[in-house]
Amino acid sequence: MPVEDAANHICCIIEVRGNLTPEDGAGAFQMVLDRQEALRVSFLPGKTSPCR
Repeated sequence: MPVEDAANHICCIIEVRGNLTPEDGAGAFQMVLDRQEALRVSFLPGKTSPCR
């Protein structure tokens, strides 16, 4: 799975209204990562299986 291939990237836009500190944003993003195992999977060059 070539890292530089755009097909291997997922892009999205998240609109936030109101005040959001960098710390609050990072904390919220970390909560999503903690809940969703699929977002914690990495595919490293030269490896044949995903790393968690």
